Amino acid sequence: MKIEMGESLVASWLRHCMRCQIVQTNWKASFFWSEKGQFNDEGFVGEMLDKARSFFKENGLKILSASDDDDDQNIAQVDQARRQKQQQQMDVYNVMMQTECDTLGISISPEGNSFFLVESAFHSGGLGYKNTDLKVAEKMIRDALALYYFIGIKKAKIIFASPKIKKGTFISVKKAFDLVDKFFRRQEFQNKGIFFEFSLYLNEPDGLGKDEGRGFGNRFTENIFVPVLRRVPLVDDTSELFARALSMNELCTTPCEIIGSNLRKALRKLEFSFDDFLDECKSWKKIEQMIERLSGQESGNMRSEVMHYIQWLKWDELGQTNLNSKIVAQKADEEKKRQQNPAKNLGQAALRPNQKPNRNVVGKASQRIPSWAGKVHGNPYKIIRAFLLLQSGNNGVPVEEIKRECSDADAKQELYVHDFDSVWSSLKTDAGNSYGKVFVESNGVAKVAPEVQKWLEQHRDRFLA
Repeated sequence: MKIEMGESLVASWLRHCMRCQIVQTNWKASFFWSEKGQFNDEGFVGEMLDKARSFFKENGLKILSASDDDDDQNIAQVDQARRQKQQQQMDVYNVMMQTECDTLGISISPEGNSFFLVESAFHSGGLGYKNTDLKVAEKMIRDALALYYFIGIKKAKIIFASPKIKKGTFISVKKAFDLVDKFFRRQEFQNKGIFFEFSLYLNEPDGLGKDEGRGFGNRFTENIFVPVLRRVPLVDDTSELFARALSMNELCTTPCEIIGSNLRKALRKLEFSFDDFLDECKSWKKIEQMIERLSGQESGNMRSEVMHYIQWLKWDELGQTNLNSKIVAQKADEEKKRQQNPAKNLGQAALRPNQKPNRNVVGKASQRIPSWAGKVHGNPYKIIRAFLLLQSGNNGVPVEEIKRECSDADAKQELYVHDFDSVWSSLKTDAGNSYGKVFVESNGVAKVAPEVQKWLEQHRDRFLA
């Protein structure tokens, strides 16, 4: 049996990063799903296939062209109509039955299920099908219609992912992809309640001009590869080929020992989600506090695994340096800075006797925006995305419109926020344990806070992907 490393990576990403309880590689329909060979809304699907051919032909791309030979047939009008009807029915069934998706993921939650279809391509010389743009467009159209045709799914995120792509291919693929997205926004789909979200997870090639997509970013690395890489030590499923291969590499090349059960216990003891834990690891001071909380005989193994994992996580920074030595050196450096400049304490004014430190860190959201941009299920991501989708130019957006976008669990599940008012309030202040000030509100209109404007612009494309 052929095993694709790329599909294994995507399957691990869907399971551990997108929290899909059900993941299937090489998803394909079975003839036996329908006793009579009839599936959902066949007439509509056939009509959309024909319109897709016409739409892309008008835009210079010839896709799904299996039945185009009819145009050259010199037959009577009535016979032609009958032939076209028979050909369409046969064409719909054949096209759909031949459709195979690389990876399907289903995330099940009380708020509603989320569906992901991912097509992945890993070519060491750079993405290089014959007529790559046509191939990608066809894959996206087939996948979307197959979901609806076979199992009646009307909302899903459909992704094309590839880590390496050349400049010319990138430009043509992005153009074709934009056409696919435009096609599925037609009124016919909206009337059926069909809303598919299409995303490209590619790494930006060198040499792109401003009008060619410069600033697209390394979305494959940031959104798929790195999140999986960070979670590998916590994966103990021997069926996940990519995760096992990485674990073997880490055992041989880094100080990462056998890590797993005790690290999971430590996260539960610390009451941290994995994402919270990664945020804590950005600060050496917080790392020290975590390790202190795990001191004591009963937590000895947990403390050891946490230290080994952090050592592996920060291997580029630490090299051969022991983690304890790094923390001690960091504390000494901080003390030296305090002695040299007593008027400052890591950015805060010197404290008066008995004065508590100020926890209201101005601009803290700017440090979190890069992380939020990769967490599509997070409330900050959903609200920021809704704001950017509604925004025209640099104008403000009425808060009621943002709330409406984030309150419809049926029509816009990907933007649904359970307790919008609470989350919204937390995104307007730097006080206490808030998310951080991203927006300012005046007369019911929201605008981006000046202190985070630069950061939000830098990651705008990731929120809109």
